[in-house]
Parts: sequence; structure tokens; C-alpha cells
Amino acid sequence: MQLTFKPLSEKHIIPMEVFGMDRDVPCCLNKSTKWCQKTLYFYDKNQKEVIAQGIHSYLYQLFGPSVNYQVVSGFYELPPRLENINRSDVILKYLKEEKHELEAYFNATQNQEYVHIKGDLISKVISNSVVYGTKQLKINCCGNYGDEVLFRFRGESLFLKETMFRNSTIITFLNEWKSNRGFTSIKYLSIVCCDQKYLDTAVIEKNVKIKQLSQSEKMLVLTWKERTMVCMSRDDLSVDRSIMSRSYLIRDFDGEGASIEIHPTHFVFAVWNATENPHATEHLKTSG
Repeated sequence: MQLTFKPLSEKHIIPMEVFGMDRDVPCCLNKSTKWCQKTLYFYDKNQKEVIAQGIHSYLYQLFGPSVNYQVVSGFYELPPRLENINRSDVILKYLKEEKHELEAYFNATQNQEYVHIKGDLISKVISNSVVYGTKQLKINCCGNYGDEVLFRFRGESLFLKETMFRNSTIITFLNEWKSNRGFTSIKYLSIVCCDQKYLDTAVIEKNVKIKQLSQSEKMLVLTWKERTMVCMSRDDLSVDRSIMSRSYLIRDFDGEGASIEIHPTHFVFAVWNATENPHATEHLKTSG
């Protein structure tokens, strides 16, 4: 069942005890949708934060951590500050909030599994923001450079799209990872640039000792599950992803490997090891 909440002025709301909240809290059920799959509630738009917190607290007490909790923002306002949120979709592009206000929001909803952001994150949050520690962070950079996001990221999977990127950043990233000097927490990195060709494959390969499988050898194929948001058209918490590549790196410190794809408009980096992908390790052993 989907619960939908529509803002109204308080004078149009009939007082009703819902979600464990007192009768004087301006939130009520639209009775015409009571038996529908999509249930509609009205709430006072001036008390959105308090009402959202009350509803979420009630649902969390009822279902506990076994349920996936996610929030989606509007174009011109942040979602309510809620604890124990698993995933969120936040549009920063049109927000006018100051950095400390945005940081307060992300602090209230930290430790999320997945955050999708649209807008220039660098100009909106502080350099050590908790959002950079999100396990899986997906950002539509809206035409801005994404290099600094990569340098600040502390999670496992980073997706950057509609971005610009410098060759030197990719070179630094790959060499730092290979030598175990940095980016050790990253398991997956995907960069999709704007229409222009920002990445020079030859320059990157010249400055990084990338290994290559020969044409006679089978390409290394990796598959995994990628977290995503649940929506009306899809109720799965993850989608299938894969990478096929002849290019790879082996980390000097522990022998972990990473498959790599480099193209003028996009870059993919996926880490694997003997435990998670024994077939990958065996393939490289047999291929020399």
C-alpha cells in the first residue's frame, strides 16, 4: 500500500487521530480513498516537519528496521528531517538553503544506504559533509565538474553523471588506489560526462600501468546488484549491473583487482577479489 500526503491549509482539515498523533495535530484521512491501494491524507502545510516526523515515528515503531524507508524531495524544498531513513532523493538545484541548513538535514538523516542528489553538491555542503560517507551516492552534477566529489567521497559506490572530469583526476585516482595510498573504500565508480569528450584514454593509459587481456582471451565479466529507489513503476530495492572489460588493475598491497572501462565520455571502475569473484581471479591466473 502507498501512503500519499497532500498539503492543505489548516481550515480545510477535519481533525482526526491518525498515526498515533493527538487529535489537534492537523492531519486527516481522505475518506474517499480509504479502501483504495493509494491512500491519501491531508495535512497542514505549515506543520509539515512535525507531522512527517510523527508519521515516520509511528511507522518505525510499528514495522521496525525491517522495512525500507525512503524520502523524495520537491523541487524547491528539502524533505523532512527524519531518522532511520534508508534512501533519499534530494534535488539541490533550486534550493536556497545555506550550507549549515543543508548540513543539518544530512546530519539528521546520516548513515543512509543510498542517496540520489541532483545539483552541484560541492557548492552546497561543507568539505567533510556526512553525505560523502553515504554507502552509495549518485549525483547528477548538472554540468559541473565532479572531481572534488571523488576526492571527498568516503563511501563504497559513487555515480556521477552529467559531469565534467579532468584526465589528471582519473590518473590520480587509479594510481592512488593501485598503490593503496587512497580511495581504499571505493568498490565502484561510474562517471558519465556531458556530451563533450572530456576523457583521453591514451593519456590516462600512458600514466597508469593498466593491464590488458589479449584479444584471444575472454573478457572479464563482473555482475552485481546496485541499490536504487523504490518507485511506482519498480518495487525492487536493487537492479542488476555488469561490466565487461579487458582492462584491469591489481592492487599492490593485497592483490585485489579492479576492472576498468575508459571512454571519452564515460569511465567505470569496479573492484573484485578472490572471495567475492573467484571466477575473476582464476580467469586472470589462467590467462597469465
